Amino acid sequence: MAFGRAGKILFVNLTKRSFYSEKTDKYLSYIGGRGINQWLLFNSINQQINPLDPESVIVLGSGPLVGTLVPAANRLAIDFRNVMN
Repeated sequence: MAFGRAGKILFVNLTKRSFYSEKTDKYLSYIGGRGINQWLLFNSINQQINPLDPESVIVLGSGPLVGTLVPAANRLAIDFRNVMN
């Protein structure tokens, strides 16, 4: 592990009961879980989708210092599509 990153992203499809992993190399310009989460969210779903549709996604990402020796580095970002009326 280098720079506090594990180096992989796990994609899980609950409907199909399948999963795959991808290296984080192309996401290193986005800082931490929040940046990567937002990029994945905006690029993986249709912006017109209903948040409760099965095609909607929930993205969980840890902060860039999680897993390092930095005290209290325990951030988890959870991002999903929502609708504001």
